[in-house]
Amino acid sequence: MQATRERNPLVSVVLPSFNHRRFVSNAIRSVYRQTYRPIELIIIDDGSSDGSAETIREFLNDAPPPKGISVHFSAQKNCGAPATINEGIEKASGAYIAILNSDDAYFPERIEECVATARNRNSRLVFTYVEPIDAQDKPLVSEHRWRSWYYDAMMQELDVSPSVGFVLLTRNIAVATGNLFFQRELYDEIGPFADYRYAHDLDFIMRSLELEEPALVRRPLYWYRLHDANTIDVADEVIDAELEQIYRRYFIATLAERPRNPVAPTFANWPSCMSVTFGPTSRGLNRAIDGLVETPKSAPPAERKQPIAAQRAATPQGAAITLVSHELSRTGAPKLALDVARSMVSAGAKVNLISLVDGPLRDDFERIGIPVKVLQRRPLRQTASGQFLIKCARLIGRLDRWGALRAAAVRTLNALRMLILYPHIHDRVLINSFASWPIALQIIQFRRRARISWYIHESYDPDLAMRAPAARQIFQKASKQSNVNFLFGSDGTRRVWASYGYDGQVRYWSGLPSNVANGKSAPHQDDRPLARRRSRMVLTVGAGTPRKGTPTLIEAFAYGRSAGLIDDDVELVIVGCLPPSWHGLTRDLLVRTHRPDLRGKVRLVGIVEASELERYYARASVYVQSSTMECLPLALLDAMAHGLPIVSTDVDGCAEAIVDGVCGLTVPPRDIRHLAEAIGRMLANPAEARMWGDAARSRFVTMFSLEATADALFRSLFPEGTTVLPETSTAPALTATDAVWLEHSDPKQRVPGAG
Repeated sequence: MQATRERNPLVSVVLPSFNHRRFVSNAIRSVYRQTYRPIELIIIDDGSSDGSAETIREFLNDAPPPKGISVHFSAQKNCGAPATINEGIEKASGAYIAILNSDDAYFPERIEECVATARNRNSRLVFTYVEPIDAQDKPLVSEHRWRSWYYDAMMQELDVSPSVGFVLLTRNIAVATGNLFFQRELYDEIGPFADYRYAHDLDFIMRSLELEEPALVRRPLYWYRLHDANTIDVADEVIDAELEQIYRRYFIATLAERPRNPVAPTFANWPSCMSVTFGPTSRGLNRAIDGLVETPKSAPPAERKQPIAAQRAATPQGAAITLVSHELSRTGAPKLALDVARSMVSAGAKVNLISLVDGPLRDDFERIGIPVKVLQRRPLRQTASGQFLIKCARLIGRLDRWGALRAAAVRTLNALRMLILYPHIHDRVLINSFASWPIALQIIQFRRRARISWYIHESYDPDLAMRAPAARQIFQKASKQSNVNFLFGSDGTRRVWASYGYDGQVRYWSGLPSNVANGKSAPHQDDRPLARRRSRMVLTVGAGTPRKGTPTLIEAFAYGRSAGLIDDDVELVIVGCLPPSWHGLTRDLLVRTHRPDLRGKVRLVGIVEASELERYYARASVYVQSSTMECLPLALLDAMAHGLPIVSTDVDGCAEAIVDGVCGLTVPPRDIRHLAEAIGRMLANPAEARMWGDAARSRFVTMFSLEATADALFRSLFPEGTTVLPETSTAPALTATDAVWLEHSDPKQRVPGAG
C-alpha cells in the first residue's frame, strides 16, 4: 500500500511472447515510448517456434531501454499464456501490473492515464477503449464486423448497462488480457490467472467483479491487432466450453453469497432492458445460465397411447378440419391443440394446422402426419407477395369514382391475400385460444361459409388483448354469426366471457385417457411414520408466466418451513421453468431459491417431455396449482389423473376441478399463509391426503378424461355427422366419491350442454 502513495509507483509490464515475430518488436517499442516512469518490463518467450526469442534479443541489443525503464528477458519451454503471465507477475516488483500481448501495442500515454485513473477512482482494476488494427497497422474500417461488435459493446456501456460489469459479462468490452491494468494486491487476493487457453482474461475479470467494479477509460489507449494468427479465430467450440465453465462458476458463487461488489452483474441486479436490447450474446454464457436450471435428459417424445375416445366416437366419412394456434411451444394451449389433433386423426379426420409463431411442437404435429403452416415472421409488406398486394391496393384506391368496380376489386384483393396467407383452409375450423385472434378474425371475415369453433382458455375481458377498434368491431360482429361457435375450457372462463356478452358451450379437455396412470397409487400414499420415509416432494408444473403464481408458492414454502408447517425433509420441485438466459422470471426464481432459508430445498427444472414428466408425478407427495388466473390447467388435470393430493387456488376452472375438502384443498390466490397451511396439512395427514388423491382421480376419470370429454367436443365440431357408438365403452359409472361431490358442488358450476 505504501508504494501506491508514492508520486510515481513502479509499474511492472508483463509481456508474454509466443510466435509473434512480426509484431513483438513493435510491442516492446510501445513500452519504451510511454510517458510514464518508472516501468519494469518483464518479457518471457513461451517456447516460440518462429524465431521470436531471437528477434527479442536482437531488438534489446540494438535498442537499450530509455532511462526509467528496466528490462528482464527470459525464454522457456511452452507452458501456455496463463502460466507465462503468472510467472511474469511473480517476478514483478511493481505495485501495479500491466500486461501486453506480443502482437498488440500501447498508446504512449496509456500507463500514465491508467495510474491516474486507478488513483483518482480508487480502482484496483482499470482498462481502456481499444483501437483495432490489422496486420499492417491500419485501423479497421467502420463496417468491419469486429468493429461493429465493439461499437455495440460501447453503446451498451454508454446507454443500457447499469454497470461496466454487465458489459464485461455479456460482451467482454475489455477485449484482451493486454488491456488489463491492476494493482498487485488485487492479484494476490483473487489468485493467479486460471489455466484457460483462450478465456483466462475473462476468468480473471469475473473473479474481480465479485469484489469491486472496474474503471473504464473511455479513450482508445490500446492497439488490438486482428490478423490471421489470432487464436480467437481458431476454436469456437473450445472457447464456448471455457466460457461456459467460467460463467457457471461465477453465477453459482454469486447466487450462494452476495458479492462484495454491490453492482456486480448478478441476477439480482439484472435489468429487464438487458435481455431485450443486448442480452447474452455468446453461446457459452447462454449455456452457463440455462444450465443453472435442471434439465433432465429425455428420450425422444413418446407417442401417447391410442386415445380410447377413438373407440367410442367416429367423425363423418371424409371429415376435414383446420386447427389454428397462436404458437407452437410446449405449453398448455398448444399441447391441448396437439392432443385434440391426435384424437381427430385417430377418429379418421383429415387435419391441418396454421400457427402465428413456430416452435418445437411443430415436429410433434408433423410426426403424426399433420401439415403445418407457420405465417411469415416478417411483415407482409416486406415480402414479394406483400409488395404485389400493396401495388394492387394503390391501384384500387384510384377507383373511387366507380363504387361497384372498387368493391369487386377489394373482394378480389382480399381473396388474394387469403390465398397467400392461408393457402388451404377446410370448411371446419377450430381456433385454439383467444390469443389466435389475429388469424381468427381474418378467417372469420373471409371464409363466411366455414363452420368455425373458437376454443377459448383465457379468463379475462377480450378487450384487454384486442385493443384496435376495427378488430373489436369485427369480433363483435363475428360473435353473432350463426357459423361461429364459442367453446370454453371451463365454466369459470365461460362465466367471465358471458359477463361481457359472449357465451357458448363448456368443453373440458385433458387429452388423457382414464388409465394414464394405470390405476396405480402414487408412492406418497404410504401409512409409514413420516420419520421412516425418504424426502418428500411438493410438485408444481408450469412456471413460464407470473400468472402461475410461482413466486407466491416459493414464499409460502419458505413461510411453511419457518413456521414449522413443512418439515425439513420436504423439497419443492418446480417444473417448466423457461431458460433464464432470456427469461427474467426464472432468473428471479434462481435468486430467491438460493437465499439461505431455501438453499438446497427448491429445485428448478426446465421444460421436459411428457414421458419424462411421469417421473415427477410418480414421486410427488403433494401437487400445488398456485395460479392467479387459469382456465383449466392441463398439469392440474394430469396430477388428478395420477391420484395426487392437490392444493389449488380457487380461481376459474381450478375451482371446478378441485372441490375444497372433497378432492383436495383450495385457497385464495396470492395468499401465502393459507397456501402454506394447506400444504402443511396435506403433508401432516397422509391418510386424509390419500383419500383426497383418490377422490381427485375419480373426479378426473368421470369429468375430464378422454372417454368423458371427446364425444362432447366432437359433437360440437361435427354436430350433423358424429356417430356415437353404443354405451359399451370403458367409461366408468358414477362412483360414491362423485356422488359426494355432486352433493357439495354448486349447481351453477355444473357444465351446461356437456353432453
